[in-house]
Amino acid sequence: MPRHRPDPLFDPTPDQPLGIPVPTSTVVDAYALTIAWSRTEPHRVGECALVPQRAAIIGRGGPRPEDEGERSAFAAMRPGKVEAGGPLAAPTLSRVHVKIAAVQDGIVFERTGKGPVELDGMRADSGLVTPGSTLLLANELLVVCDRRAAQIPDSSLTRTPDFQFGRSDSLRITGESAVTWRLRDQIRFAAGSGAPVLVLGPPGAGKGLVARAVHSSSAGRERPYLVLGGATLTRSDLESLQARTDAPFVVIDEVSDVAPEVQPFLSRLIALTSSLPPPRLRIVATNSAPLVVASHVMSAGPGGSSGLAGPAESIRADLASRFILTVRVPGLDERRADVPLVARAILREIAAEQPEIGLRFFDAWQPDALSGEPRLSSTLVDRLLRHRWQAHVRELSAILWTAMTTATEAWLDATPEVMGQLEASPDTSFSDPNRLEEAVVREALEAAHGKIAVAARVLGLKNRWVLYRLMERLGIRITER
Repeated sequence: MPRHRPDPLFDPTPDQPLGIPVPTSTVVDAYALTIAWSRTEPHRVGECALVPQRAAIIGRGGPRPEDEGERSAFAAMRPGKVEAGGPLAAPTLSRVHVKIAAVQDGIVFERTGKGPVELDGMRADSGLVTPGSTLLLANELLVVCDRRAAQIPDSSLTRTPDFQFGRSDSLRITGESAVTWRLRDQIRFAAGSGAPVLVLGPPGAGKGLVARAVHSSSAGRERPYLVLGGATLTRSDLESLQARTDAPFVVIDEVSDVAPEVQPFLSRLIALTSSLPPPRLRIVATNSAPLVVASHVMSAGPGGSSGLAGPAESIRADLASRFILTVRVPGLDERRADVPLVARAILREIAAEQPEIGLRFFDAWQPDALSGEPRLSSTLVDRLLRHRWQAHVRELSAILWTAMTTATEAWLDATPEVMGQLEASPDTSFSDPNRLEEAVVREALEAAHGKIAVAARVLGLKNRWVLYRLMERLGIRITER
């Protein structure tokens, strides 16, 4: 049957709230091992093998009559289809290197081959592999454990993949996990609906990239694309947008940072533009945390403007309700099997701009086609897979830059500088500004010599704009030095 695409001009109203359809599979989830690094076959990174509860084996070559169990078959899984990758060609793997079986808590393994086996970076002859754990076989093949269905479900929104397995698609979205394919579905649905969209995800996960993808997939992809910071958004900015005749696609970055006195005007602008015929101004917002709706609106805030009762980061209920569609961007900790693919995509983009990177760190680098495989050590990939991500893709990019600038060989390794970066675990929680007393705020400002941004970091606030609003509420006025 032919697939029906969403009408690019379809525009649901606030009276018709929509949930983005998330296809589900009828197949029970199972434990799986996904190839994260291969010395001999790097093109197979991303292929996975489901692990049965009965005995199975991983080793070099195809099935043999004397095998004591099913030989794990790694395959490229994409929506609606599974393409077998063939027998492993890794020369240093034994014919039967490990025996494995799925149990309630993960995958048990036993080394039977000659080469060593490492579980989460430590030598082991047997053990339990749990989701997020890694298994390195003979320093030849690195796999990561997760749970997944036997097939990534197809949907009417998923276009037949027209890009190479493991590579970035035309929207620069990278990953072959089910959660990444679900994200692609959400992007296309949001693009076709024309409705106000909230792009939600942790810091550094790629919300800006997803917002750009919604624009690129929409019928208005030729119209201007604008990004405005929520913390600096003013009423005059909104009036200027309303006066424009070219119907731009506008992204409000961190909408929870929009000042309370500006929020009513943003809400009205969204309501007004949603009622106009296309082409019309379209507003998409991003935010690093779910929107917290204020408990109630105060009639008179500072300076006679409307204020909010509740946490400083809460927003008006009427503004929150305008975003009737939500696209959720997963962090790297939710799609660890994609981490090696995302790392390779980042390195290819860097090499496209700096040819010397491709010539040094890639095999068979061809700048015109952006083809070639980056050379990464198994140790580096293993540590990236097990890292506790704070800033996700942004953090991964910074680590890769450190690996390149500190590399002493023609490949990227876990240098001491990289290890120091990986072992640092910054606290990303923010202080509640409502709990800060005036004396504490004044002390921080004095210690920071009046520099607002520095004082905000000292106080553990999200950004300097939160401190500005806190100072206004407390009646603190200083001149920045």
